[in-house]
Amino acid sequence: MAFAGLVLGVSGLANAGILAYDFEFQLDGETYLKGSFTAEDLNFDHFFRDEELISLSFWNDTLALHNYRFNPTVDDNFNFDIMANAFLLGGNSFGDEGQRWNRRGGPGLGFGAGSRCATISINAMDQGCGATPATTLTQIVSVDSVPEPSTLAIFALGLMGFASRRFKQQS
Repeated sequence: MAFAGLVLGVSGLANAGILAYDFEFQLDGETYLKGSFTAEDLNFDHFFRDEELISLSFWNDTLALHNYRFNPTVDDNFNFDIMANAFLLGGNSFGDEGQRWNRRGGPGLGFGAGSRCATISINAMDQGCGATPATTLTQIVSVDSVPEPSTLAIFALGLMGFASRRFKQQS
């Protein structure tokens, strides 16, 4: 029983931690938006939400606008499915399951992907629905490997602990 607990505990530890992603949204084969983010799945539900986001930066090369800092206290939504490596593209009203990054709250570049369309905004002014519906956006997401403790090393330490405990009991 203890051995099964050790194996399950080790496998859980190997998946914990901070993950960094690069992403690109494409529309009709052309780059629509690029960016990167770092997040940590604090509640282990396999989703990144606003409160788990550490950093987000995104840009559009055509519009020459870069670097927006995500602010979950304004009107932003960030929803990412870790298992599918995909952004959720549902509604984009505050609190919905879509994306809403700096769309109404501040200067510079904004992005929204909701149930009706995906749009880029500049200084809180929408530039039209580039993708109708938002699911016509193609997502390219890659995760950067983050060094984690070796599962085998942790497992070996556990076995050494069991062995030392057994030898203590025999003495």
